[in-house]
Amino acid sequence: MSAFRDDLAIAGMADRDDYMDGRDRFEDMRTLREFIAEEASNRAALGSAKYEAMLQFYRWNAQNSALAYASVTTGSLAWLFDVPRRGVFNPFPKQWDTMFRSAPLRIELGELPTKPGESTQFKQRVQAEVAAFKQEWDWLMSPLAVPVALQLVVRPSPGMPRGVLHDLDNIVRDYLIPHFVPTFDTVSDFRWLFENMRDEKPATANRLWLDRMPPKGTRAGVTRYEAWRLPAAKKGEKGFVSAAIVLDDIVSGSLFQQIDRKIGEWAEKLD
Repeated sequence: MSAFRDDLAIAGMADRDDYMDGRDRFEDMRTLREFIAEEASNRAALGSAKYEAMLQFYRWNAQNSALAYASVTTGSLAWLFDVPRRGVFNPFPKQWDTMFRSAPLRIELGELPTKPGESTQFKQRVQAEVAAFKQEWDWLMSPLAVPVALQLVVRPSPGMPRGVLHDLDNIVRDYLIPHFVPTFDTVSDFRWLFENMRDEKPATANRLWLDRMPPKGTRAGVTRYEAWRLPAAKKGEKGFVSAAIVLDDIVSGSLFQQIDRKIGEWAEKLD
C-alpha cells in the first residue's frame, strides 16, 4: 500500500487538471439536450432517418465525454488518499471530499451498513438513489451507446471495526449491480451495443467481432467494475459510499495502468 501511495502521489502531481477540466464535456451534453428539445423542427428539416442518425451520434459523443468525466482520475484519487502529505497540494481535504461526492453524474449512497438490519435499509437507499439518478439523467443515459463500467469509492466511518469492513467485491455484487444493471440496461460486453449492425452493416460488424457474440444469457451486466477503499474518515466526520457509471475506455485502461503511464510520461518530459 505504501508503494501504491507513493506512485499515486507522483501520478497525481502529473495529472491535477483532468478532474476539473469538464468544459468541453458539458458542452457535448448541452448539444445533445438542445437537439432533443428541438426534435420537431430538426425532424422536419433533416428527415427522420438523418435525425435518428445525428441523435445517435450526439448521444454517443455526450456519453463518451460525460461518463469519462464522471470517473475518478489519478489526480482526484491522489487528493482522496491525501497524497503527497504536504498540505500544499491538498489544503482542504474535507472540502475535497464534499466536492467529489457532489460531482455531477456521481451517486451518493450514504454510509455502509454496520449493524444487523441496516443492510435492508442500505439496499432501499441504493434503489431510491439510482431511481432518482435515472429520472434526472435519462435523457443522456438511455439508451447507452458506449460500454460502461461501474465504479465505487468507499470511505469508512472513523473507528469502524475491521470486522465489519465490507469486502469491496461483495458491495458491488450484492448492493449495486442488482439495481444498476436493470435500471440502465447495462451490458457485459461492448458487442451487445452493436447488435443491429450485424444485418445493416455486415462488413463493419465483422471488424467488431459481431460474428462471435457472447452467449445471450450473459448480456445483462457491466463490462467490469472497479472499487476503491479510502483511508477512514477523520474523527467527527462521516464516511461515504460514492458510485458512478463510467466510460469503460480500453484506451485509457484501469487506474493502475493510468498511474504507470502518467509516471512514465512525466519521467520522459523530465529527461
